[in-house]
Amino acid sequence: LAPASQAATSGHVQLTGTQLASALLPASYFPSGYKVVAFGHYNSGGRLEQGQARYHLATFSCQKYLNNGLPHTGLGETATADIVVNNTRLGAYQQTVWQFSSSSRAAAFYQQMYAFTARCRTIAIKTGSSTAGLTTQSLTKTRLGGHPAFRAVQTETATGLPATVNDTL
Repeated sequence: LAPASQAATSGHVQLTGTQLASALLPASYFPSGYKVVAFGHYNSGGRLEQGQARYHLATFSCQKYLNNGLPHTGLGETATADIVVNNTRLGAYQQTVWQFSSSSRAAAFYQQMYAFTARCRTIAIKTGSSTAGLTTQSLTKTRLGGHPAFRAVQTETATGLPATVNDTL
């Protein structure tokens, strides 16, 4: 991987995590009452990530994903950013972007993420007296802006909380 300045001169523009975060929709874009969740704002900072993936979706635990989500970094990306906005009465929206050093690495990640979502269609965990679950109702391939994409409609449950529907594209 090359530094951002070299990537730009080779025709491959690479943004830092800070730059990616500035392109995400702000809470003001969402209906009244939505606020950024304190734990739900992350970016990989002002430099590009280097190196190989430390985590591989083919072997990443479905239960660990349900309990903690995916790691912010370590999936082979050069930069990442995400934000969660929530309205306690209406639910939450999450935006996440991963940037890779080439279109072939991005395509490989897309394929791995689709396979991971298919493998983890139904997940259940129990910690003490608490339980949580994730069930995928549908997983369909589509296109977005001419690029391959997939849509996952999932229901997430947790002890003492109302069920939430995740509609991911």
